[in-house]
Amino acid sequence: GLPFLWVFAPLPRGLGGHDCIFFQVLDGQELKPEDRGPRLLKDMESGETVEVSREFLLNDYPQRVEQHVQEVALAVGRAGGQHVLLDTRQPLGTALRNYLQFRQHRQ
Repeated sequence: GLPFLWVFAPLPRGLGGHDCIFFQVLDGQELKPEDRGPRLLKDMESGETVEVSREFLLNDYPQRVEQHVQEVALAVGRAGGQHVLLDTRQPLGTALRNYLQFRQHRQ
């Protein structure tokens, strides 16, 4: 798994009856990169910059992002929470609607 997912490990299953919603916010370009040739990508945590090929960006990168999103969602689910993926291209109202639907189904 991913190193940061350890934060979910100490959470009790069911979260003691509390609702927990985890909003994962990703830029639209992270979810579906545009075909603009090779690029430099910067890791926001380490500051490291790496050049990636067009093929990697269009084929491997989206698969890796999807795997990451799934791992986060599984970790949140194991802790009894709900994972909501937000695309920065979508209106914030979408996130609120998803949360309210989650609340409605929990009652």
